[in-house]
Amino acid sequence: MAPSSSILSLNSLCMFLLMIREKIVVPSTKPFITFQGAGIKKTVLVWHDTAAEAGGTGLSASTYVESAHFIAQDLTFAV
Repeated sequence: MAPSSSILSLNSLCMFLLMIREKIVVPSTKPFITFQGAGIKKTVLVWHDTAAEAGGTGLSASTYVESAHFIAQDLTFAV
């Protein structure tokens, strides 16, 4: 299960303490989400998708945020 699928709909905090290797989607139905890492070298969100594998460049992002008021701090988004 993707980390963002298990969080509540409003005012939620999702904490990551390690490397997450999966595509993460934060839908518009989950506003006010904060991803709080443990440091830019300790918390890494990564997914190795290519435009060809995903069906286009717009679909190959490792993390896709549709929600309003999204915050990410003390983590790294890697490719």
